[in-house]
Amino acid sequence: MSQEIARLDVSPVRRWAGALVLGAVGLGLVYTAITAPPASVFGRVLMPLLGCGIAYQAYRYLHATGQSLVVTNAGLWIEGGELLLPLDNIQSVNRATFALKPSNGFAITLKTPVPFRWSPGMYWCVGRKVGVGGATNPG
Repeated sequence: MSQEIARLDVSPVRRWAGALVLGAVGLGLVYTAITAPPASVFGRVLMPLLGCGIAYQAYRYLHATGQSLVVTNAGLWIEGGELLLPLDNIQSVNRATFALKPSNGFAITLKTPVPFRWSPGMYWCVGRKVGVGGATNPG
């Protein structure tokens, strides 16, 4: 990795608040399914599964926001040393209000597609589009 140009972090307060809210929603769904189960069999199965899925996403969010994204002369890197995308693959960057992008973030259009990747609150990659941000500081 070459010279660091910029770093994108998530503040500890935002990180833990997001994880706690997601976890509370997931556990609330499971609790409701146990204490006041829905009348339908479909609801009895769906509510606890959905609650467990949301609680798992809280865990993934907490893990994903513990790392940073680093911009260097070579590209956009995940803090551990994994290259997310090279700078020469970037066609345009969009920070417009109504662009399809994460909140507090920006959208990147690439010249060539990349494989699907998703790190909750940090980035997503779908084809030629990459969204960076979400839980990060808007500055």
